[in-house]
Amino acid sequence: MRIAPRWVMLLAIGLAMPCAAGAASAVSYDADTGTYGYSMNNRSVSAALQEALGYCAQRSSNCSNVASTSETGYSALYAGTGAMGFALSAQDDAAAQRKAEAMCRRKAGDCRLVLLWREAPAVPAVPPMRPHTLPPIAPAE
Repeated sequence: MRIAPRWVMLLAIGLAMPCAAGAASAVSYDADTGTYGYSMNNRSVSAALQEALGYCAQRSSNCSNVASTSETGYSALYAGTGAMGFALSAQDDAAAQRKAEAMCRRKAGDCRLVLLWREAPAVPAVPPMRPHTLPPIAPAE
């Protein structure tokens, strides 16, 4: 039995989990080394940026480039030797992959898809409604 490569499993997980809550996603990266951190499925853009920056900062001290979104759409992340590329909130999965791959390939020739996901804002909760009560029926005369 052959086990799928790790990136295939990450791709499947990413597509299976539409972002909930506020659907905020972010990427933080070091343009010189290609080191990155990402975050998806956060309640706010601020939380997504903090999480992405935290992951990037664990591996680089120069995570000065950031991008974020809270829009509905597809996002992709590509990585190669010393390079990375991303797309946030693209119209479809193919557009997200093309944009992220093109960004990565400007600096590296060995770029591969790391993660593909879909931002989908959650439907706001509907507050409970009181049951409709009918007026009393007047007695027949």
